[in-house]
Amino acid sequence: MKSSNALVLVSASLASALLFLPAATVLPWARRIPPAIAMAIVVGVGDFALGFYLSNVMTWPFSQAVGGVGFGVFLLSHVLGLFLR
Repeated sequence: MKSSNALVLVSASLASALLFLPAATVLPWARRIPPAIAMAIVVGVGDFALGFYLSNVMTWPFSQAVGGVGFGVFLLSHVLGLFLR
């Protein structure tokens, strides 16, 4: 059974938003691996919750809302990391 292009795009968007972005977001702030894992879990749940809220309030697609929130938090974290370190 062949998957559709939309399913592939949604899967890739959610995989990057929920697997890679939280870990990359906490890199400027974590010095060791165990705190980085805990911080990535908190960031991932926060991204998910804010993306869910925005997808309902603004009637945006869920996966794009979560990905957008995750990418925005990622950029903010790295910009603040440059100025505060």
